Amino acid sequence: MPAPQALDPQDLLHRLTDATPAMVTDLERLVRAESPSLDGDALSTCRTVLAEIGTRLLGTAPTILPNDPGNGRPGGLLWQLGPADTQPVLLLGHFDTVFPKGTLKHRPFLVEGTRVTGPGVFDMKAGLIQGLYAVAQLRELTGQDPAVAFLATADEEIGSPAGGRVVTQWARQCRAALVL
Repeated sequence: MPAPQALDPQDLLHRLTDATPAMVTDLERLVRAESPSLDGDALSTCRTVLAEIGTRLLGTAPTILPNDPGNGRPGGLLWQLGPADTQPVLLLGHFDTVFPKGTLKHRPFLVEGTRVTGPGVFDMKAGLIQGLYAVAQLRELTGQDPAVAFLATADEEIGSPAGGRVVTQWARQCRAALVL
């Protein structure tokens, strides 16, 4: 990567604005991977889609977190970026939704002007996509990996029985936690 340079917030904003069509495409792919909290197969599929998007954007594969020992539901994903000796900022989100599989038939993914709707868009698949793009742009602009731990859990909508422990563990290690 090139040598680090000063970050221009306006440049970052312009780059992310220019990336909006690509973000919408990735968001559609993530939303179409329906992910009700209690459907382990659907969660696994969605986790794979999110991992592929994040790996493409961040240039590194995530750690796949262990399945929930209580019921075998898939665990989440974790990207650790930046120097190992730096306390990172935690970017936190979840990819499970309250919507049952098949909701897309009745509430399809739609883009109308600047508004995007569909099951899981607002809570919180759009936040995951925006967060991944923001970190990717920070990498490109500064020429180095930002000190970030990007954590996406798979059980937030049901009270985080497994993910909550991971969130707490990482939040204690980080200098700040931002929910996407």
